[in-house]
Amino acid sequence: MMRPLRTTPPIRSVSKVVQYIRKVLKENKWLHEIGVRGEISNFSRHSSGSVYFKLKENEVVLECVVWKADAVRLPSLKDGVAVVATGRIETYDRRSTYQLIAHTITLEGVGDLHAEYEQLKKKLADEGAFDADRKRPLPRFPFRIALVSSSEGRGATDFTTEVAKRAPHVEIVIVDTPVQGTGAAIEIADAIDKASRLDVDVIVVARGGGSFEDLFAFSTETVVRAILRSRLPVVSAVGHEKDVSISDLVADLRAPTPGLAANLIVPVRSELLRNIERHERTLGRVLDRHLKDAGRELAQAVRYSVVADPARLFVPRQQRLDRATMQLLREAELALRGRFERVTSLVRRLEPFDPTRRLSQRRQELEILRYRLGRAGTERIERDRARAAAARALLEPAMRRGFAARTLRAQFLEAKLDGNNPETILQRGYAIVRRDGVVVRDAHTVPTGAEISAKVARGTLVARVEDRRNDGAE
Repeated sequence: MMRPLRTTPPIRSVSKVVQYIRKVLKENKWLHEIGVRGEISNFSRHSSGSVYFKLKENEVVLECVVWKADAVRLPSLKDGVAVVATGRIETYDRRSTYQLIAHTITLEGVGDLHAEYEQLKKKLADEGAFDADRKRPLPRFPFRIALVSSSEGRGATDFTTEVAKRAPHVEIVIVDTPVQGTGAAIEIADAIDKASRLDVDVIVVARGGGSFEDLFAFSTETVVRAILRSRLPVVSAVGHEKDVSISDLVADLRAPTPGLAANLIVPVRSELLRNIERHERTLGRVLDRHLKDAGRELAQAVRYSVVADPARLFVPRQQRLDRATMQLLREAELALRGRFERVTSLVRRLEPFDPTRRLSQRRQELEILRYRLGRAGTERIERDRARAAAARALLEPAMRRGFAARTLRAQFLEAKLDGNNPETILQRGYAIVRRDGVVVRDAHTVPTGAEISAKVARGTLVARVEDRRNDGAE
């Protein structure tokens, strides 16, 4: 059986097809003057004076335009208002779309979505959901962020790109969810609940711009309640700056756009590194100052720990040493605990993400400073305590044997030493004879003709040896 041959369809240019469609619409009298009922969406007024908007019914929309001459007679319009727009249906050749060229618009009341928006907004305001005192502060240095958004949406891309530029060490966990359409509110709420159970520091709910109805999922009670019950702070970055959803009002922080949300949440990595370096320098100066102060206190305590009068000075100096030791430990702990723990925490958390050699060197310097502080302080304190304890162990028995006996002994030794004092002996007429600076005790050790010096009570005599006598000495 032979198949009939197909005839080749007529081939026309794009302009011919568009012109034909326009002619068909123009010749259809039913479309010359028609009133269309719907809800206004994406309302905007052009600088030329013309008005552009969409008429929406559920998921179906119709593009509309009112030229300047007719726009001056329009009532006050905004998104969500139900109206009847009267005009004609025409095509827009450049885009091959059709639109309603309206010349009259009459109000039919507030649209269902807008009414629902206002009703929920009032209900939450009465509950105090918008109050500033219930909103939680955001972490200063987030390291993991849960992003509730469509992974293929512009909002998620803008947020992740900006975070990567500012702080590449921050990890973003994307909780993928539809952000518009039927059932989107339930999906978004489930995604927020899931993000709240993750090990993250903050949750960001993000979506790019869109019409009022496109963004309406974020103004539903389902999504709003999910934000309110989240155990973590929530940042809402839905739409553009002019778009305000109810999620923006109940969130702990509202960002005008997803990209700006990154700027508000994540500090710049280079600034963090500069802050760490500044804290390291401050810590080094504090350590040096405390070590010097402690060294002076310890040196002073050691210098006065052993004196001629232990009964008068030993106990006060020991107390001063104890006070200096306790003060050193207390001041060092108070001055270093907070800064040291903070710097150590920052260095430990940034360490896996920092590829630079400079931060590694800074970390090593910090460890060296901590080691020096611990070692120098501990060894110095223990050594001085040991010396003080040894001194006290030696002095206390001596004190128990009687200070009076030692006083008499000192007086006796003083008298004895005074009798053997070379100066005293010289006053009696004796002399000290030296040859080349060495005291001469045996006359036979000095040859005849050698030069000698004789120190007397007042002055020194220089002589030359002419003769030596034994004088009966062996």
